[in-house]
Parts: sequence; C-alpha cells; structure tokens
Amino acid sequence: MYTTKKLKYNKTPELDTLAHESGRVYSKVVSLLWKVKRKKGFWLSQGAVQKYMRLRGHNLHSQTVQAIIQSYFDSLKSYFRAVKSNPDAKPPTRTPHFYKVRWIQNGITFKGGVIRLSNGKGNAPITLRSDVKPAYVEMYFQRGSYYFSLVYKVHSPPKHETGKAVAIDMGEIHPIVSHDGEQTIIYNGRALRAIKQYINKFKAYIQSKMDRCIKRSKHWYR
Repeated sequence: MYTTKKLKYNKTPELDTLAHESGRVYSKVVSLLWKVKRKKGFWLSQGAVQKYMRLRGHNLHSQTVQAIIQSYFDSLKSYFRAVKSNPDAKPPTRTPHFYKVRWIQNGITFKGGVIRLSNGKGNAPITLRSDVKPAYVEMYFQRGSYYFSLVYKVHSPPKHETGKAVAIDMGEIHPIVSHDGEQTIIYNGRALRAIKQYINKFKAYIQSKMDRCIKRSKHWYR
C-alpha cells in the first residue's frame, strides 16, 4: 500500500535542465526503436535498449534513465495489446522536449530529514525535506510549476478476527448502514451529498467560463 505527498517548486533553470535531459533520453529511446524497426523489421528488447543507453552520457542517474526506458516500454506494451482489437491503433512516437524525471532505489539517499536525489556523477543533487525516505520520487511540470511526488510505502493495519460478521448496505443518503445481528448503526450522508452537489455545480460553472476562452491562454488558466 502506498501514499503520496506532493511538493510544489517554482520553475528554475536547474529543474528545466533536468526535465529537458529526461525528454532527450525519452526521445532517443523512441528514435532508436523506430530506426531499428524500419531498417531491420523488429522491435529491440528493453534489455538491449538499456545496454545501448549505458554507453551514452546523460546528466541523470543511471536508474532514472532506466525508469525513462521502462516508461516508454509500458506505453509500447499498451499499444501491442490495443492493436489486437484495433488494427488502426498507433504506437507511441512522440518525442517530447521535456519529460518527467523519476528517482528510484539507489538514486535516493535520506539522512537527517533531507532527501538527496542523485543526478549522476559530477552533477549537483536535488534536496527535499521529508520525515521518511520515499520508495521513489517523480518530478513533473504542471501549470507553470514543478511538482515532486514523494511516494511512500505504508503498512496496512492487521486484521483482527472477532468471529462476528457485519452486513453493510451502501447508499447516498445513508452511506453506511451496518448491522451485526444485535446493533444497527446508520451514518447520515445528507451533508456530504450537499457538498458533492455544490462541487459539481461549481465545476460546471468554471467549465462554462473556460469554454469561452482560448485553450491554454492566460484567461483559460485563471
């Protein structure tokens, strides 16, 4: 079981460089696979691509490069599944200028409440504050800012067997009605439904305003 914590950072040349380097690696993976496919008629394996990319210099941690390669092959596997039922499905060919950056395992060090994200030999690491070492960290760009998603592994609470069975009926007005043979507990959800209706109404209002603006313009983001 995992939980995620997000940290927002302003756009900086350092973070831009990382995202651009990640995009360069992803684009190289795409061009390499398609070059071999066009000339030789087969798809390179993920292992072959990883061996090839190790020989090239990248300003990223080696495991970050592996994560980028894995990301493309995940998309490629989805294409192979889709093309079985849809012959018109198109494989992933986009070569982004910027791309998300992921740090895993040895690319992450934690000491004294500080996370250091390695960017390869000779490059300064990214430092973040945290109480616990995350399982992995992912950086992405959204609406003018960079976000770091810190993913933590949490342990599920142990289940206690009491020998009793409880029946639960889910509903909207009464989200939970439980009965264990002796006692019935009813949770009223009218207030929650009112909040949900307000949220949906407000979303519709915002969407109507956005529909009048040019997509991705300053007014559209506002």
